[in-house]
Amino acid sequence: MQPSPGGNQEGPPPVQGRLPEAQPVTRALALAVAFMSLIALPTGVRPSAAGTGAEARPSQTATAKHPPPRCVIGPVDLAVVPRVSLNALRHTCVRNYLGLALGYGRAGELRGLQIGLGASAVDRSAIGLQLSLGVSAAGDSMLGLQLAGLVTAAGQDGTGVQVAGLVNAAGGDFTGVQVAGLVNASGGHARAIQLALLGNASGGSASVMQVGGLFNASGSGMRGVQVAGLLNATGGDTFGLQVAGLLNAGGGRASAIQVAGLLNAGAQLRGLQVAGAMNAIDSGEGAQVAIGYNRADSEIAGIQIAAVNVGRDVAGAQVGLVNVARRVRGVQLGLVNVADEADAPIGAVSWTRRGDRALEVWSGEALALSAGLRLGARRVYSLAGLSSGPLVDGRPWGPVAGAGVRVPLGRVALMVDALGHALFFDGVDDRALLAQARARVAYDVTEVLALSLGATWNVFVSGDVDGADLPLGLDSVDRSGDTTVRQWPGLTAAVALRW
Repeated sequence: MQPSPGGNQEGPPPVQGRLPEAQPVTRALALAVAFMSLIALPTGVRPSAAGTGAEARPSQTATAKHPPPRCVIGPVDLAVVPRVSLNALRHTCVRNYLGLALGYGRAGELRGLQIGLGASAVDRSAIGLQLSLGVSAAGDSMLGLQLAGLVTAAGQDGTGVQVAGLVNAAGGDFTGVQVAGLVNASGGHARAIQLALLGNASGGSASVMQVGGLFNASGSGMRGVQVAGLLNATGGDTFGLQVAGLLNAGGGRASAIQVAGLLNAGAQLRGLQVAGAMNAIDSGEGAQVAIGYNRADSEIAGIQIAAVNVGRDVAGAQVGLVNVARRVRGVQLGLVNVADEADAPIGAVSWTRRGDRALEVWSGEALALSAGLRLGARRVYSLAGLSSGPLVDGRPWGPVAGAGVRVPLGRVALMVDALGHALFFDGVDDRALLAQARARVAYDVTEVLALSLGATWNVFVSGDVDGADLPLGLDSVDRSGDTTVRQWPGLTAAVALRW
């Protein structure tokens, strides 16, 4: 080591916590590898200060007691390697405005342009432009543009543009644009546009845009846009848009639109989730849309649309083949609806544990005997069963299903429903449809037994039979070719056994 201008034969004492200044390129490569390992860290976990200095920078504390020597100004550096260079003749720390190297160029500080065919390195801060076919690295902060065939790196914060064939890395926050063939990484917050064929990772929050061929990851939150072929992951809150071919995952609140080919998962949602297979949240406000399965472990205010919807407390609607919830303040519309309490379950089978369940047997002028299971909530119910017609030749029979509303008034209730009958005559050779609208008054004889009486309006449609034996009179007929449409008013009486 050459003597300093003050005559001191020894350099300043080593600063604890700093990488040796004699290896800037090695330090840059180690930094790039370290940030690529962010991919393997659990969501939201950042390296400790003792590990990488991402949280606290020991060098700043140490240099307060032992400040590094000031760099002397050497406007131009010509070098083959650092030991064969103009900088090596001047001082241990030289500030360059222009550096040109056939192999590896190194400066203490840069305020201008540095070009190295193999590598360009700056021990401290770099302000300006660094170009190399291999590695462009700044030991401390970077402000400007770094271009490299392999790796660009800033030991602390970076502001500007980093473009590399493999990896861009910043030990602290990065603000600007990063474009890499494989990975962009920042140990702190990334307020940047990050574009990478493989992925983007930030130890803190990410804002603006991340576009990765496979993944995007931020250890804290994300505010902006994440687009990935495989995975988007945030350890904190998410605000904006996430689009992934496979999975979107967030550890905090998501005020966002999440679109995934397979799965969207998060703690809290305020927005929209669209997935090919499944959406899963703890609670949320908005909409979940999936081909397969929606799940809200706590509560959701909005709508769930999928083949299977599961929620704890739902304020809104569930629409699917199977809907399951503890409490529904709204509508369940599906083939099967299951809930402890529900305002309006509508489906073929609606099982409400604290709702209405009854075996109902009824009769009318058109169909002598019908029986079905009535299931639903206190005010809305569904009905499914079988019907059989009068004892005449070719008597009709078939399944019946419908839905209605019930208005309780003490022991008396008003009931209005609509039923559809698929009727078969002479076995199954002749077919017809019978639609009924019923309005009834029901009276609870006991807690178990109820009687009802009411009026009906009937519409009979068939291309096989005339249906003249069904009404008792007052019917109107409209025939068009082989199709007969017959309408008439009627009466109905029913007995219901509840449990």
